[in-house]
Amino acid sequence: MGYLTPKEKIDQIRRCYINGFTNQTVMHRKYGLHRTTVRKFIRLFREIERLYPHKLKDFSFMLPQVKKIRAETKLHKTLIAALPELLDKQTTKRINIIPLWETYRASYPDGYCLNWFTQYFIAWRRANNVCLFSHRRVKEIHPDQTAILTAWRNSDNQHWKRAVVILGSLSGKPVKEMATQVERSQETVLRWIENFKEKGIEGLIDPPKQMAPERKKAKEDKEANLMKLMHETPQLHGFNRTSWRIEDLATAYYKVYNMPMGISTVGIILQRMGYGYRKSREVLTSPDPNFREKLQVIKDILGNLGPKEKFFSVDEMGPLFIRKRGGRTFIQNGILTAIPQKQKNKGFIVCTAALELSTNQVTHFFSPKKNTDEMIKLIDILIEKYHDQEKLYISWDAAAWHASTKLKAKLAAVNSLPKTAAGQAPELVLAPLPASAQFLNVIESVFSGLCKAVIHNSDYNTPEECKVAITRHFFERNEHFLRHPKKAGNTIWGKERVVPVFDESKNFKHAKQTRKKNKKSG
Repeated sequence: MGYLTPKEKIDQIRRCYINGFTNQTVMHRKYGLHRTTVRKFIRLFREIERLYPHKLKDFSFMLPQVKKIRAETKLHKTLIAALPELLDKQTTKRINIIPLWETYRASYPDGYCLNWFTQYFIAWRRANNVCLFSHRRVKEIHPDQTAILTAWRNSDNQHWKRAVVILGSLSGKPVKEMATQVERSQETVLRWIENFKEKGIEGLIDPPKQMAPERKKAKEDKEANLMKLMHETPQLHGFNRTSWRIEDLATAYYKVYNMPMGISTVGIILQRMGYGYRKSREVLTSPDPNFREKLQVIKDILGNLGPKEKFFSVDEMGPLFIRKRGGRTFIQNGILTAIPQKQKNKGFIVCTAALELSTNQVTHFFSPKKNTDEMIKLIDILIEKYHDQEKLYISWDAAAWHASTKLKAKLAAVNSLPKTAAGQAPELVLAPLPASAQFLNVIESVFSGLCKAVIHNSDYNTPEECKVAITRHFFERNEHFLRHPKKAGNTIWGKERVVPVFDESKNFKHAKQTRKKNKKSG
């Protein structure tokens, strides 16, 4: 109804008026109301009787209240214009009406008193939906900070929340609305704003959490105790196993240290310490006692290779038996390609090749076997092809035919030729690899690419067909590296495992290379 007087007393005055009793003094004493209040309701019922006579006895009907509109004075307009500036000058966390009024009176000594100031301030705040925290908003941001906050908008959740709050505060968003958007309390949002205003971007980054000293010591003790168990065998703790399991470690930890530790906790600690289940595998290593010396010789040669000098990586591939082979290829779903385990061999080939490292050119030929005579044949081919060079370095593995007396005599004969004669032969220098160090032979990478290109998924009818495919592969490869010398060994071929450049950290020989399988099948 909008009246402060209780409805029961209003109805009693109405009932008296309907019965013709309008003595204000009696009703004032009987109902405990002020004479002015009684007089106001008698006038109201008289007006209802005049305008709506049939509604007089309807106790639920009352005339609507008409609020008087106060004319805006110059003093009121001055107050409304000054309120936003007054809020911005506040330094306290929350707005207190008395300090706000005191600031107002300091600027306007003839202004409103505290009572009228309070009423007009509340009315203005409700009419304009002004937040009491607006004086704590961010008023300006440096362009560098804006760039960082914009990047945070596309970052993780925590950075996104802080960026939304700071940028929203700059645009004047209410604190309550921002708190709802980022799902945080208003106190947290205000704390982010204050930290940014004081420290900038640094104030939005949470400092690292410091672990309590007792918790830190307990954590270190657990790690140390678990490491002690890891260094012992499971048999010492009653487990018939040769390696630890996580559940066994948890059980043994409780037995030894009388402190329970869950399986998940053991896993987390092991992961934090860098432990995990890994399968052991065989690796190619060299037992040569002069491994480092031989390796350094090769590195020195390559590091000082002259324009009239060439370095060759030499090896043989084979015997490669001609039969149907499998490999990775595109196959329609549901279709399985089977390779017979037992096949009739259609012959075999042996490919001897030399890779020149500075130009990435391959020189190759086919032979019936691997022996010293074939190496001498390769040397003759290289001398004829590179007759304009001053020195040829040859690097190969420690196979028996690479160090035979006959081969050494051939090298001595070539190097003994006079160096001033026309059409002289270049000097031959051996740079052998360490023993069992095929993984350093660069040409192994080329052979691996060759197998993936023309050997895997092949089904040649004769060795000649296979030789044609190999020759074409090397021809196209040489042509490519002649046109693109700076891209030698790049993944444009998509076949070679690693870039064919000498590097002691690379393994150029694949553990499951086709040539190794061929030897077993032969």
